[in-house]
Amino acid sequence: MELTAFIALANLYTRTNTAFGIESQGFAAACDLKPLAVASTA
Repeated sequence: MELTAFIALANLYTRTNTAFGIESQGFAAACDLKPLAVASTA
């Protein structure tokens, strides 16, 4: 139950940030890390 609730909240926060136009702060780029996912253009 707790894991499902945590995942649901993380999903809600991510969708809210996307809706408000909040983007990543570039920490992965600063550490020279490869992105975990690539946004599709479709």
